[in-house]
Amino acid sequence: MSAMHTPTEWAITGALHPTFGAEVEGPLLGADTPAATLEALRGLVRGLGLVVVRNQSLPPATQAALTRRLGHPEVHALAHARHADVPEIVVEGNAGTPEGLGDAGLAWHADLSWRAAPSRLSLMSAAHLPEAGGEILFAHQGAAYDRLDPWLRWRIEYLDAEHDHDRRRSGAQAGWRPRPPLAGAERETNPTVVHPVVRIDPATGQRSLFVNEGTTTRLLGAPEEEAARLLPRLLAAATDPAVVYRHRWQAGDLLLWDNALLLHRVEAAASGDVIRLHRSAVSGERPVGPISVTQPWVVAG
Repeated sequence: MSAMHTPTEWAITGALHPTFGAEVEGPLLGADTPAATLEALRGLVRGLGLVVVRNQSLPPATQAALTRRLGHPEVHALAHARHADVPEIVVEGNAGTPEGLGDAGLAWHADLSWRAAPSRLSLMSAAHLPEAGGEILFAHQGAAYDRLDPWLRWRIEYLDAEHDHDRRRSGAQAGWRPRPPLAGAERETNPTVVHPVVRIDPATGQRSLFVNEGTTTRLLGAPEEEAARLLPRLLAAATDPAVVYRHRWQAGDLLLWDNALLLHRVEAAASGDVIRLHRSAVSGERPVGPISVTQPWVVAG
């Protein structure tokens, strides 16, 4: 893809995957970036699903300020997940300190899909990368839905899925710490939630799968035995290699993606290597499915 400049000086310099994503270059981002520049960037993410902005330098406070400019910032339910000085930043990795999520990203997931209103826009930068591993993989769920056979698309049209924070894989890989379950007030304010299996973007009408191995516990709306057979089939379709892009980090990369369209996961570092990633996110809306598109009162309130 040849370079293409927008009125706000963003240049699309390359495609990431035949279906989605682009790398871009532009001005250094920060708390004082013009609103028009940020709106153009947000539009690129909505249109492409994933944008890799090259040659950025974002200390945690700057990344948090940028996130606030893009929308209402999320604060993670687990206090130890947050950066010690910047609570909008989630620390992910195995840096050997109590701070951060030790198992973050090892399973395919959409950020905070275990909340009633999951994250919509996520931002990630790398504070420290290992010599091997640490790549982040993305899977486009619109493309995954389109690749399903017609009968399966019909069968899941009106099914729901249960999402729970505590469905986590072990963090034992490459020294990553396991994540403790929610407890007390954290569990009370973050109960198990139900989302449509088929998510629809109200602005475009695009359908996408909305299940993931990290938080989806079961399907609802089908007989239990059938639901148990369908879920592994959908999870496999969601991460079919045909819809996956593997990002290999370069110094100064800032990644922005749309959680309504993409799942992602982080590759574990090689044993003994340190990985530390900084993620922030903008609050989203309650996912809309086929029933709630035709009967919006179903999700009212």
